[in-house]
Amino acid sequence: MARSEEDIREYHRRYYQEHKEHLLARMEVYRKENAERIAANRRYNRKRKKALGGLMNPNIK
Repeated sequence: MARSEEDIREYHRRYYQEHKEHLLARMEVYRKENAERIAANRRYNRKRKKALGGLMNPNIK
């Protein structure tokens, strides 16, 4: 039996609500464990973006 789009949305909403706290706890642990790497990636990407300048601008052809 095919589910309607509304049934599918309701299922996903309910699933997320049930697992929201668990997911947030896992993300907090991940952020703590990888904080140094995440910050280093941010710094690297910021420098890379500045170095490339206008080359990353999609409006420039």
